[in-house]
Amino acid sequence: MNGISQLEEERISGSEKQVVKPEPIHAPLPNRKEGPPEIITDYAVYSAGKRDFGQTIPSLERLESAGRMPEVLVGDSHYVSGPLLSAARSRGVELLSPAGRGNLPKDLVGRDQFVFSETTGDMLECPQGHAPIGHMLRTSDKGRKHSRHVKLDRERCSPCPLRGRCVARPPNSGKGHWHLDICRDLRLRDANLAAQGTDSWKKRYRIRSGIEATNSELKRRHGLGKLRVRRRPNLRLAVAAKLTACNVKRWLSAV
Repeated sequence: MNGISQLEEERISGSEKQVVKPEPIHAPLPNRKEGPPEIITDYAVYSAGKRDFGQTIPSLERLESAGRMPEVLVGDSHYVSGPLLSAARSRGVELLSPAGRGNLPKDLVGRDQFVFSETTGDMLECPQGHAPIGHMLRTSDKGRKHSRHVKLDRERCSPCPLRGRCVARPPNSGKGHWHLDICRDLRLRDANLAAQGTDSWKKRYRIRSGIEATNSELKRRHGLGKLRVRRRPNLRLAVAAKLTACNVKRWLSAV
């Protein structure tokens, strides 16, 4: 560079010569993220013709055996149900996933608005403040096991202003008192439906979109989308190797 060193630059002004030494530049490492690295802790390989709806509990069992049980498990939409919420809670895990409403109204008056006893689980009051007539065991659908139902006064439920939105229903015969299934699974489902409409729940659920970036990284950079092996044992080995490579790369970028 015309006799001028790359580390020192000479500036000539009249009869004076100045030597300017540039300050060292501490550039951040490329693709480095603040905080701990995001590590893949569990995966499963199964046939493309098999639904992944039932993989929540097996995944929790694998994480528990590995000593990596999460406090909160964020799931995809419509991959949650009352039994799954109950099973996850029994393991000390909060399942954060939006449930499908089906034919339920958006302004549903669910079981979360009823008052229940913390000790016995019996219903004490409906949203209108009325006490039930009693409790009983019965089935809601054919083939289901008996669950605990509450019997509600027909004279109060029929003219109730919440009738069209309330989960309590009249008997199929149209005669007798109204009833409501108050099993734990349905109570958790209704509480989840009510919570997922709040801004605080939606803010917590935003992290769910981050898995799409991980899926894209595994497919585009590590070739997970086009595996060159066949048979399930070979597939498991290939997937495990690619996920391990992704984890190692993320650990190194965080060092």
